[in-house]
This record gives sequence, C-alpha cells and structure tokens, in this order.
Amino acid sequence: MHRALKAKVSDWEELMPLEHHEPVTCVTFSLDEAAQISASRANFRRRIFSRRMLLRLAIGALAFAGAGLVFGIVIEDPDPVGTALLFGGEVLVLFPLMCVLLYALIPRRVRRVVRQNPLSSRPVEACWSLAGLSARSANGTSELPWSDFYGWHAAAIGFLLYFNEQHYHLIPAAILSEAQQAGLRATLEASAVRRL
Repeated sequence: MHRALKAKVSDWEELMPLEHHEPVTCVTFSLDEAAQISASRANFRRRIFSRRMLLRLAIGALAFAGAGLVFGIVIEDPDPVGTALLFGGEVLVLFPLMCVLLYALIPRRVRRVVRQNPLSSRPVEACWSLAGLSARSANGTSELPWSDFYGWHAAAIGFLLYFNEQHYHLIPAAILSEAQQAGLRATLEASAVRRL
C-alpha cells in the first residue's frame, strides 16, 4: 500500500515540471450532478454578493434615479424627486428578482451541461503543494503554479479555484479530511492568490 502510494506520487513528479519541495497532497474524486449544481450556485452567490456587483447595483440605481429626476422635470411632474425614487427603487426590486430567477434555473442549466459533457463526471485526480495544483482526468491534464490562478473561494461544497472570473476548478470538501481542508486553506493563503 505504501509502495503504491509512493509510486503514484513519483508518477506525478515525473509528469509535472513544478518542483515540489515538500510532500504532495493527492485526492481522487468524481463530481456528480449534485456537486456541480452546488458549486455553480456557490459561484453565483459569490458573484452576486461581491463588492463589484453591489457597486454596479448602486451605480445602476443612481443612474435610473437620475433619469427619473430628469424625466420628472421634463414632464413637469409636481414631485420629480418622487419619480426619481420610483425609478431607482425599480432597479433595487427588479435586480434581486432577476437574481432569484437565474439562481432557480441553475440546476436545469447544469443538468443540461452534464448531459452534453459526460466527461465532467469522470474521476479527477488532483495534487497540490506550495508549488501549485495539478489535475488529471479524462478531459486531460493541467498543471498550474498558484501564481497562474485568478483567485480562490471557500464554500460549503468545497474550494473553488478560479482560472478567471468565470471558470474554476472544484476541490470538494466532502473528500477532504479536516486536516486536508486546513492544509489546502493554509497553502492557498501562503500562495498569495487572492481570496474572492
């Protein structure tokens, strides 16, 4: 058993140009439909509640309020400020409703993607150290130093490691021991990859 594990790590060392100066942590997992839905929902929540999105919402509300004020003045509304508040308020009401609708549609979209790409549920073997992350699956092999990642986000489903604002690699929390979760978190924090 120990020899098999050692051989597996040795295989990785031959495969990866990254130099690992400490033991490599390796896990193997499959992402079923439920895990992919949970990850997509976690990603959606992160984006919606990000400072950037909240800033955009505030700017949108102010812009619509300004448009409402101008509109009220042009039509000689006796209360143009009320019209401005109405326009701005519509944004603050419609945007959350739109987000709820999009959130509710996530399972349907993910199920469609899973049906179109059955490789997405095949086993993945991921290894990481302070040098970076390597992942091997039926889709191919990727190897990136942490400096190539855009950011990371910890959610209930696991760790979302972002290549850019849209695409991420998931390490599910369910397959990690508490020590492995703490170790991965410490590795990410030490890597200087920003937390999203």
